[in-house]
Amino acid sequence: LIDNGFFTELNKLPICSYVINKNGFEKYYITSRRPFLKEQTIDWLENHGIDFEHEKLYFVGTGSEFENIERFKRKAYLAKQLKLDCFIEDEGEVAYEIAMLEIPVILFNYPWNQHISHKNIYRVGHWNDKCSYWRETENILKKISLYHKKQ
Repeated sequence: LIDNGFFTELNKLPICSYVINKNGFEKYYITSRRPFLKEQTIDWLENHGIDFEHEKLYFVGTGSEFENIERFKRKAYLAKQLKLDCFIEDEGEVAYEIAMLEIPVILFNYPWNQHISHKNIYRVGHWNDKCSYWRETENILKKISLYHKKQ
């Protein structure tokens, strides 16, 4: 997968950075990729026009400092350490572990994560209708923002 360009040729998910920025969220990127893919990942982010700060890019895959933590709990551990207000994820088990920490999770709706549910998990879909997807994501982020402002 690495040699054939799999990671460098992935398409960007239809998550819209301006929606997140508009709601005033500080962004962290936490990936399950292995640390040796750091340069390829940075190139991919830059080539897709995604703004990020290098110190806010975390790798939790095999070979990382988080390797001793159970695989599905690595991102949850880091989300808790960073005191994140919201998490965007596509892997159901990871989303569930984060939601258990009372952190709202926006979960990409895929066939392989349909068995996962929790009161802190918000599903987004409508991949073919980007406007609908962005509205849906923005509405969820507004709810989360309002929730945190009340606390």
